[in-house]
Amino acid sequence: MSYRKSRHHRPDQIPAWTAWIVLGIFLLAYHLKVSVNLGDDASFVHALDNQNLISWSINQYHTWSSRTLIEAAMVTMRIYGPNLWRILNTGMYVLIGVLISWLFTEGTLGGNCVIAAGILMLFGWDLNDAGQIASSMNYIWPMGCALLAMIPMKRVYGEVENGFGKSYRGWEYLCLLPALYASNEEMTAVFVTGSAVVAILYSFWQGQKIRPYLWALLAVGVLGLIYILSCPGNSIRFAKEAATGYPEFPDLPFGIKLRDGFLTASYLMVRKGNYLFLFLGLLMTLGFVFTGRGYKTRHNRTAGMVSAVFTVLLMISGVLRPMMAKIIPVFSGDDYIDKLFVSKAVSPWAEAGIFLMVWILLFGLLIFACETMEKAVPAVYMLLFGLGAKTVMGFSPMVFASGNRTGLFLLIGVITATVLVYEAAEEKLPDWVRVCGLGIYSLFGMYVMTMQIAALWLA
Repeated sequence: MSYRKSRHHRPDQIPAWTAWIVLGIFLLAYHLKVSVNLGDDASFVHALDNQNLISWSINQYHTWSSRTLIEAAMVTMRIYGPNLWRILNTGMYVLIGVLISWLFTEGTLGGNCVIAAGILMLFGWDLNDAGQIASSMNYIWPMGCALLAMIPMKRVYGEVENGFGKSYRGWEYLCLLPALYASNEEMTAVFVTGSAVVAILYSFWQGQKIRPYLWALLAVGVLGLIYILSCPGNSIRFAKEAATGYPEFPDLPFGIKLRDGFLTASYLMVRKGNYLFLFLGLLMTLGFVFTGRGYKTRHNRTAGMVSAVFTVLLMISGVLRPMMAKIIPVFSGDDYIDKLFVSKAVSPWAEAGIFLMVWILLFGLLIFACETMEKAVPAVYMLLFGLGAKTVMGFSPMVFASGNRTGLFLLIGVITATVLVYEAAEEKLPDWVRVCGLGIYSLFGMYVMTMQIAALWLA
């Protein structure tokens, strides 16, 4: 990874880590007041009334879930340390931002602000509808732990001055501990395994010696997947959820499940709160418009026009949709997708085909906008992982009932892609465009979070 000094990050300016201080203040204000007595949090508080943690965990494994490590930590935290969770969860969100910056970017103030504002925008998606502690420790914490497990990969993709120091010997294996936690959740287990596989293949391609840590990380991810797939509780819960919420699910063919999962992931792009996607589109458009001169400009202008059309469609389907609904009633409500597509005129397969073309277009624009493989590879990997993680929900009978929380990984991927596009465009944008754009993006993130905080403190 490159760590060149940006012209926008001089020593006499605000330190880059200031973004994490501001992010932590907003998050702490939110967590100090948020309720931990809703959803699954309310039921888990009584989980150990008549049994100890070990017997409860064994029963969960046999009757409900393979998330043994996660649920044991979650129940313990809910019963004995809800106030400790408020601090730790604040830290976990900040840690995710710091790790995205450290692993994938140059660590400039502007890039850190993009990440911090994106994390604040997550709170406009209602990702904690299953309960604050339950949702965060099942999704946020595994994501943070999966990123922690990637720290030693810095030596695979390029030497850096910071990190564990000149030698990782011994210290890097501590990162297997968070990898164990991450591999206890289905989607982050795939992330851990996939990250190890990609790093091993990259090392082989570069003619590098494959570090033992990568094989150890791969083993942790694979064992986690085996544990998940062999858990009897998952099969029992799967059958119960299908019988109560989606009786026809077991009889659906593979293609239908894949299609429905893909559509639920794609819907996040075109719903009212799609501002993360919208800002990504706007940033790519600005980057293309202000890039270079000469032969390359024609290509960038073409990409800029395509990106602009993509952005306008996102605006119409998202932030401008309430206004559009007054003119075209079909745009009212988040079920407008069904009104437009799921009809006799257009089949769900046609809808999936349209979204597939949109995603291909988005990935193409993203690669072009990042300019270098150093930025394009992590941007595509993180976004593709998020899309895949949400798509595989199509193979769960709760695909339509799990809410936005299963889209967390896709939104984290969008944030990562956005900051990488920003860094690729940072040197090309005029100062007034860069400063105004970064200011609007940051203020919008703070606005989203301020509304959440105000609602909690004024309730």
